[in-house]
Amino acid sequence: MANQSELNPYTPKNPPVQEVVSYNGANFHTSFWNVPEGVVRKGRVIFNHGFSEYDETYYWVFDAISAGGYEVFIFDQRGAGHTDPGSTRGYTNEHYVFDDLEFFMERNMKEVGEETKLFMGGHSMGGGIALNYGIHGKHRERLSGIYVTGPLVKIHPDSLPTGLVIGLAKITAKIFPRMKMNTDLNIEYITSNKDYQKFILNDPLQFPPVGTLRQLQDMLARGENLLKPAVAKKFDTVPLLIIHGTEDKVCSIYYSLSP
Repeated sequence: MANQSELNPYTPKNPPVQEVVSYNGANFHTSFWNVPEGVVRKGRVIFNHGFSEYDETYYWVFDAISAGGYEVFIFDQRGAGHTDPGSTRGYTNEHYVFDDLEFFMERNMKEVGEETKLFMGGHSMGGGIALNYGIHGKHRERLSGIYVTGPLVKIHPDSLPTGLVIGLAKITAKIFPRMKMNTDLNIEYITSNKDYQKFILNDPLQFPPVGTLRQLQDMLARGENLLKPAVAKKFDTVPLLIIHGTEDKVCSIYYSLSP
């Protein structure tokens, strides 16, 4: 049974199975959606959440996906959600992001065997992670498809800090990588749904949207890395679906439209 926040405006019809999985010094909070009884199982999705998010942000999404025949697995990433709800929030870096993902990828591969189709999904920051996995992921050839929504390639100008702030953050991150910074993301840009705005604003696991300088620098560099032709051409032959809202003012849609 899901351990759900009272603030969440959505109660899952198909509650996930939750488990704490220990790996490399972290106790990861994980959630798994089985396919409802009577629904034909078509495959499994491994999902990467966005910055300052965690599993509960997507309860309504995963209810719909599982109802369509696809199991869903998500883990609150290192430095986020119930995995790191306190002073260690934001304690992660590029190495941990993909090392942790490889661990859970291999765990899911063992669970489903070779015959079940595996897909990878991601939103915003998680979309950037999924896209990069399609380029250098250890098991990217095992995926039957990758889908991303509003992927972070570059920040929309309306949410982008000044060049001075970015420059100072890059320098400071080398000396104090765990120094925290409030990104001051506009709640109206995060979601236009008033119920979810209330949920986010009153949920200490999501708001304020704070990250460490190392986490933020790596997140932005990861997206910009996708713009390098020499990197992008290495994207695996796995089918890719990109969905991006035209009113997104956090992650720029321009780069989702770029060939």
